[in-house]
Amino acid sequence: MRWPALMCLLGSVLLMPPVTAAQATDGSDVSRTPWGVPDLRGVWDNRTITPLERPRQFTGKETLTAAEATAHEAATTEQRLGDRYYWDRGTRTVRDRRTALIVDQADGRVPPLTPAGRQRFENGRPQGVNGAEDRNPSERCITRTVPRLPGLYNNNFQIFQTPTYVVILMEMIHAARIIPLDGRAASGSGTETRAGTGTATRS
Repeated sequence: MRWPALMCLLGSVLLMPPVTAAQATDGSDVSRTPWGVPDLRGVWDNRTITPLERPRQFTGKETLTAAEATAHEAATTEQRLGDRYYWDRGTRTVRDRRTALIVDQADGRVPPLTPAGRQRFENGRPQGVNGAEDRNPSERCITRTVPRLPGLYNNNFQIFQTPTYVVILMEMIHAARIIPLDGRAASGSGTETRAGTGTATRS
């Protein structure tokens, strides 16, 4: 490498803002960014075999004992022996003994739709499909929404964080959610959906 090019490289590195998290100053163990807010940066993995809803056999039971968790994980592993090689659904560990991902319903179940909600659901169903444009973005592999519940594969997220923005980049379809932190109103009419490119937001 020529010397001028090496100096330019070193200069660009030295002028970059630090990316290491600062230690918390309030006595907690929460890592903080150099500008003093909780540090969300990094690669996150939401794989789990904990179901969204609490199975009926665990009715009234929010968490499993260590023995129950171990037995449940073993049974799940046995059931998955015929899984496709690229499925990556994760495992339950003894540290994660929840019986459901839902925690704000006492029974750990999705509440039933209200009559009004049921009507909205039925009205939203397409009456006929005449082409790809009549299918939803998920079926067309345009986006799977960000963030999302754990799936069969591609359960990784990378979070980028600056003083003014947080970006959640999803492994699935490489969709990104860009979140401004300046207090602006949620995007509405300024949001466009473009086939093949996901969602673009105009400022």
